[in-house]
This record gives sequence, C-alpha cells and structure tokens, in this order.
Amino acid sequence: MIEAMMTRHSIRSFSNESLQKKRELIDQICRESIKGPLGHSIELLQVSPQELQKRGIGQLATFGVISGSANYLFGIIPDTRAGLVNYGYAIEKAAIALWKEGIGSCWLGGMFKKQKLEALYLMKGQRVIPAVLAIGMPHEEKSFVERIVKIATRPADRKPLTELIFDRDFQQPLKIKPDSKWETVFTCVQRGPSARNAQPWRIVKEYNYYHFYLETKDETEMNRIDMGIAICHFDLARLELEIEGSWHVRRPLEDPRYRYFITFVREK
Repeated sequence: MIEAMMTRHSIRSFSNESLQKKRELIDQICRESIKGPLGHSIELLQVSPQELQKRGIGQLATFGVISGSANYLFGIIPDTRAGLVNYGYAIEKAAIALWKEGIGSCWLGGMFKKQKLEALYLMKGQRVIPAVLAIGMPHEEKSFVERIVKIATRPADRKPLTELIFDRDFQQPLKIKPDSKWETVFTCVQRGPSARNAQPWRIVKEYNYYHFYLETKDETEMNRIDMGIAICHFDLARLELEIEGSWHVRRPLEDPRYRYFITFVREK
C-alpha cells in the first residue's frame, strides 16, 4: 500500500474500457474497505454509467469534469462528524487498493449531481452521500479540463513535513530521522489528497501518542473527509511497517486554531 500511496494521483480522463470484467475485484476491495478507526462500518456501493443512464441521471459528474467511461463508488452514511471521517478513510482505502490494480480514480465533492444521487437511493433523515469516487481505466492523454484542474490545484505541491508534524505542541516541528519508518509514515500522510489540496491535517507527537488535528476554526463536510483520508494514509503505512498500536479519542492539548479528532497510541 505504501508504494501505491506514494505514486497515486487523481485521474479525470478515463478510457472507454468497461469495468464489468473487474466487477468482482472492485466488490472485494469495497468489502475490505468498509470500516474506519471511529467505527461505523460503511457499505460501499458501485454504480456504472449504464445504470445511471437507465435511472435517468446520465453522467453523474458535473459536465466536463470527467471524460471517458467512469463508474462511481460511494456510501450512504449518517451526517455526523465520525461518519464523515470514516467515509474519507473507507473511500480513500478503496482508491489506493484500486490504484494497485491499475484502476484510476478521482474524488468528487461538489462536482457531482448530489441531490439526484441521494434521491435515487431514497435518502431520508440525516443520511447523506457527501462525495463520490469516479473510477475507471486511465486514458493515456489528459483531457483539457484535467490539465486545467491540475494547474489550479497543483496536486504535486505538498506542504513540507515541518508544517504538518509537530513535537508536543504546535510551535516545534518534529525532528524526523531520515530514512526511518516514521519518515515513511509521515510522507504517506503528506501525499494524501484533500479538497483544494489544502492539507488541513496536523499531527502532534506527545511521547508515544500521535494526535490528529484539523487546522481550522470551522469544520466542514469536506475537511472532515480530508481528516479521514490523512488518518487512512497514516494507518495503512504504519500497518505495513508493523508499527503496533491502536486508535483512541483522548483529551490532548487544546488550541483555538485547531480542532482535535483522534489519537494513535503506539505500543512501546
């Protein structure tokens, strides 16, 4: 998974090759990606362009954002903080696993027909489909829209680790040993996608505790999902590197500029 996290990038231009032959593989990946660290298992659904056409939606993505033939992965979740974090974790885990199998993907937050999709799946009460993952076989040439979006969001431009990982408080960047397991873990977090490539997550190391924060006073649906993505990258990397530990919600340091989410407790 580490190699996939290091190399994966968003794909918006897909070939017209159908994913029907890979349906069983995709379903298996969905089943293995349903639960995040805050509980709440998420059933991931897959819908094809043909199914969308039959149901009167047509192209799910906003016009011009996706080119070629794309299926869509999504889940139906309670509209809660934990639900959104777990959603980000589960969908991103699926995206990484799909990339390993040669299947490209792209997160779509505000660029899909959200109300139509929710109406199609009979949404009631406080249950939502906050984002979808477009998936398909990558096209060799990028579309015009994809090139423009890439320039606008600059996905290769990542904050340095000194702005993301801190030692005991938010004043001191953590000194990370080069070529260590932890450098790999933190680099995987650094590589995580986020809305507008904002990378709003911060990690504060306190002894064997790794506290996850959101840099904002006001949480949104999308930056809660972003937190789930960062937690996913951290978790998959530390599992592959056999760093033992568990996830807990604690009461670490407080700072008005940051919102606390969860803590990874490393076994000594």
